[in-house]
Amino acid sequence: MKRVHKRRRRSRSHFLILTTAAVVAGLVPLYGDPRQSPVTHPEWARMVLRGLDLEEALAPSTRASHVFSALSWRESLAYPAGHYLRSAGMELHERADGTRLLTVVDPIGGEATYHMAVVRGGTYRFRARVSGTSELSGHVMVDERSGGLAQRMSFGLPADPGWVDIGARHLDPGVYYASFQLPEGCDLEYVELAPPCLNPVEPLGGWRPTSVAHVYDVAVTTLQALDMEHELPPAATPIEHGAEDFVVIAGEPEPLLASAPERLDAYWLRGGASGREAILKIDIPTDGLYSVYAFADVRGGQSWTADGCQKAVLCPSNEPPRWWPVLSNRFDAGTHSLAVNVGPGSVVQRVRIVKKKDSPLDYIATLESLGLELGEAGPITRPKAVEAMEFIGGKRAEAWGEFCGDIPPADSLGARVAGDPSASIQGPGSPPPFGGNPLPPGGNPLGPPSEDGLPPGITLPPASPVIP
Repeated sequence: MKRVHKRRRRSRSHFLILTTAAVVAGLVPLYGDPRQSPVTHPEWARMVLRGLDLEEALAPSTRASHVFSALSWRESLAYPAGHYLRSAGMELHERADGTRLLTVVDPIGGEATYHMAVVRGGTYRFRARVSGTSELSGHVMVDERSGGLAQRMSFGLPADPGWVDIGARHLDPGVYYASFQLPEGCDLEYVELAPPCLNPVEPLGGWRPTSVAHVYDVAVTTLQALDMEHELPPAATPIEHGAEDFVVIAGEPEPLLASAPERLDAYWLRGGASGREAILKIDIPTDGLYSVYAFADVRGGQSWTADGCQKAVLCPSNEPPRWWPVLSNRFDAGTHSLAVNVGPGSVVQRVRIVKKKDSPLDYIATLESLGLELGEAGPITRPKAVEAMEFIGGKRAEAWGEFCGDIPPADSLGARVAGDPSASIQGPGSPPPFGGNPLPPGGNPLGPPSEDGLPPGITLPPASPVIP
């Protein structure tokens, strides 16, 4: 009898297994095998954020458009009041027009916290649509996920609902908590994070909610997400400027000349004891993607800004002087400005602007040179998409490096150029500001110039030929 019961139990088990398998097999044609289904743009966008360790800022139910916005940042990122991560002392209610509000009901005040993902570093501006009373004020505490030192911003509350400009803060890439603290009786309708000019992370044709991710899409967005477009091959002869082409707009009035004043490439721009701010006019011959490099010593850190908007920070480093990739951006043909805040002890000697090849095939070939092969042209396979996501995660720390926040601006001891600084910038070969004074004590931190104007043992890579 025991054997019969055992056989019956085995038969039931086999029956359940076969039945389950049959049900699953029947569902595959209806819903598709997730291991074989194509990777869509929304799914790949989430995978990019996961590779960058930023996905926790978005809930699983977040709409595709919001995921795309976190990567592209073409417009400000607005959060309805009800999309908070957590709240205290506040209640959510709905107006007659359907608008949902958070109202502070606790006599000691209320607080609502929102998750925000920042892919590109820069100076971001905070706004909120609130109402309350002009006699009271609200506060925003912005803190990193890692629990860094929170930054506090205070703002007045209008009597009628309206947008309030709270202030701007430099944010490095990462996940942030923005906690809005309001007094009793105040309403919060929207919070908004407005970006500076950013190089978006998006396919060449933009993100599309119903499209399947192509190998080209994955290649382009992978290199963009890692901020490594400077690895693309050059498309034209580089444009170069020496330190003598900068105009100093703030900082100590120290000389700019190295030990060979008769040589243009012997000039250098030094941060001095309190830093130095300078601006350079660059002429871009044709529209395209360009990468900016600086031959510099960055021991005191440097902050660079293109056209008064797109920003990049080189954190302090004890590495010897070398060519540093500063930023990549799409420039229109014409005149542009490149400003630098040189931290104390830092030096800039030359700047190079290189136009890049930027076809989909160039992105694919560049990724292959970096160790990631995505396969033949066509829809990306799921295993290759996962491999690309893991590649982003593995390269993220290496590509982004350690973040240091912004470099404090130079003391305003030098005379600033009146009006628009770029309007009076000197051209190549013009005498440097402050003239041919001798070197300050300590000499040239880059060492005496060699025959090509560079420190001993350092050589410039040859200029790339013009591509027909």
